[in-house]
Amino acid sequence: MNRKVREANFRRHVCEAYDNTCAVTGLRILNGGGKAEVQAAHIWSVANGGPDVVQNGLALSATAHWLFDRHLISLTDDYGLLVSHNRIPSELQALFQKQL
Repeated sequence: MNRKVREANFRRHVCEAYDNTCAVTGLRILNGGGKAEVQAAHIWSVANGGPDVVQNGLALSATAHWLFDRHLISLTDDYGLLVSHNRIPSELQALFQKQL
C-alpha cells in the first residue's frame, strides 16, 4: 500500500474512533462544508518505529497537534495529559482543562 493511501486510512480511522473530536480539548470543529477539522496524530511517530495503527493515534485539533508535535503537551504512561505550563501562553491553557 502506498504511503498516501496508508496516511489517509490512518487519519480516517483515528478521527472516526474519536468521533471527529479533539482528545485533548473536547472540541468538535466543523468547517463551512460540514467537514471535521480534527487531525490524526501518531502517539509514537512512525519514523521512530511507532506502528501506523489506530491504537497509536490521537485525534487532535490543529493547535493541539502543533503543541503535541513540539512536545509542549504530551501523554503520561497511563495516557494522562502532560502540559508544559511554563512554555504555553496562559490564553491557551484553558484548552487543556479537559483530561484525556
